[in-house]
Amino acid sequence: MRVYPEFLKNLPGVQASDSMGYRIEALRVYLENQLGDQAFQAVYKQLTNLTNDGDDDNDNMIENVLG
Repeated sequence: MRVYPEFLKNLPGVQASDSMGYRIEALRVYLENQLGDQAFQAVYKQLTNLTNDGDDDNDNMIENVLG
């Protein structure tokens, strides 16, 4: 997985001197605020239960949740 530091630096409340852990948490908070609690939790649950056999199904489910 490749992390894009430029994106993580441009999140609200994130400074260049912040740790990567803080930046990742800021990203989680940002996504949760943008998606809403229910959509974020549905997508998170789907992503944590990914299987190699059903990648297309996972993509479709996430697209359906996000619209």
